[in-house]
Amino acid sequence: SKTSITEVDVILQDIQRLAAEIPNCGFTWIPREGNSVADVVASLVATDSLQVNWSSNPPPQLKEIIRRELWRR
Repeated sequence: SKTSITEVDVILQDIQRLAAEIPNCGFTWIPREGNSVADVVASLVATDSLQVNWSSNPPPQLKEIIRRELWRR
């Protein structure tokens, strides 16, 4: 929302170029509610807080999301 359209357009062009180089590359839109794990993982990576073994030993933030997701089912 704070990024200009020109800046976003350049990023999208880079993504399209890179995606064209990957065989069978595709994208799927996922609603924000379905992206909470990806959002937390990206945030932890950005702050260099994600442990190497995070997938087998999730941090507390991810455990809470997983619990909520399992509860909904």
